[in-house]
Amino acid sequence: MISSTSSSGRWSAALLALLAGLLPACASRQAPVEATSPVARLALFPLENLSGVTVPVKELSAALESKVAASGIEVVSGDILSRFFNAHRVRYTAGLDAETARAAREELGVDGVIVTSLETYSTAGSPRFAASMRLISVDDPPVIRWSDGESLAGDGSPGLFALAIIPTMDRVQDMVLTKLVGSLTAFLAGRPIPPPCPLTGRASPMVSFRAPSAEPGRHYSIAVLPFMNQTNRRSAGDLMALRFVQQLQASGRFSVVEPGVVRDQMLEYRVIMSGGVSLDTARTLLALLKADLVLAGYVRRYEEGLQSALNTPKVTFTVIVLDRKTERVVWQMTSSHEGMDGVFFYDAGRVETASDLTCRMVRAAVEQMGGSQ
Repeated sequence: MISSTSSSGRWSAALLALLAGLLPACASRQAPVEATSPVARLALFPLENLSGVTVPVKELSAALESKVAASGIEVVSGDILSRFFNAHRVRYTAGLDAETARAAREELGVDGVIVTSLETYSTAGSPRFAASMRLISVDDPPVIRWSDGESLAGDGSPGLFALAIIPTMDRVQDMVLTKLVGSLTAFLAGRPIPPPCPLTGRASPMVSFRAPSAEPGRHYSIAVLPFMNQTNRRSAGDLMALRFVQQLQASGRFSVVEPGVVRDQMLEYRVIMSGGVSLDTARTLLALLKADLVLAGYVRRYEEGLQSALNTPKVTFTVIVLDRKTERVVWQMTSSHEGMDGVFFYDAGRVETASDLTCRMVRAAVEQMGGSQ
């Protein structure tokens, strides 16, 4: 994480200690720090729908707000937030730029912002639901303090005689949101947070390259650019970029530039990536964002597999990382997997959703990128 000090006078001593903590030496997750309570005043930005389908946004947002408020967090949302957005002409609410962060700190008196992205919403057959959240400080610049994701398929763990099948979307949705809010409150209270998904060799990159100039184990700042979507799945590029933001942040080896800051700089300087990342584009963004590395890539396949006989997800992507100092590619990899990879008996170990499969693949890639493999 980037260490910084908030100018807001609302921070409690415990929360200030939490949000000003140093990067953990552990590579598994955001480090717990000492805190006595998850009490904070946070702005809950509107839900971002990346599911590719029409969803009941109003009902989902209400359910999420209720859970966050019930956890002891003071929530700023609804009409207050709408008036704030109108006053500052905020149209993009899937991230936080420096100017919006400053205004939120001064006018709303919040300690941070919660951004939530809906990744999967399917009621065809067994219900499937996946979402991710991140907590962003209102410092200058805004900094990601915590992020997590969760996915669940109603038939993912049917158990004996299928007694453990979850038949309704309401129940699946409730379980996912409960786990995400529980992870957030655990972070605020300084309790340990488990990894977002298992690290398994079955999800390792198929092909990878690390330049001799790359230093395994070194701490880098990194900006994740939007991925080029070469699939028929709408928002697949955004989903992949979010997964890398989440896993890079969770690893503890990287300071990740908030995606809202990246987007703001790209718009301000009219950086266009119609054909993918180029060296000139990377040089420009590295200079603007003052990051050591920039990561970009292509999503070549992103399938939930709901129409296939085996009902298994399939994901393929390619990633490149460029270094500001050398202006060269320091890491490159391609990963392609299916939910049934390595499964031989009774579907044991099967991955049910594309979101979960992507999480495992990206975690394996980040571990390798950070020098653990």
